Amino acid sequence: MPIAEMHSSFTGKAQQAALSAQLKKGQYAKLRTQVMPSSRQFDPYAYLGIVHVHTTMEQLLQGMQHLQDSLGQQTTELRALVRENFERFISCKNTIDDIEKGLQRAEMDQGDATNTKEVLSQLKEV
Repeated sequence: MPIAEMHSSFTGKAQQAALSAQLKKGQYAKLRTQVMPSSRQFDPYAYLGIVHVHTTMEQLLQGMQHLQDSLGQQTTELRALVRENFERFISCKNTIDDIEKGLQRAEMDQGDATNTKEVLSQLKEV
């Protein structure tokens, strides 16, 4: 079943007519945001109906499988990256906490110039 037929069953005649009207009016910017997967206004029905209007169901299923495989691989790589850099992350967090404490102490002492110099020297050590 072609995507165009699936699209009509998903979106209905009214939405198809609205998409056609938008194209005729030249509202490409709005449509572009609807068919860009990274957009907050992404509309999967518009995406299928416009971008994949001639894509077969088999091709869509293959694409979906490819995306699932890629996502699984990226998840695995991300976990490995976190595992490899966890100690660095903790060290950075502790350093930031120490700097914050130093700034709070300096603020409590009414911004004494010597305290500001101490905080600055701590920052330079990082």
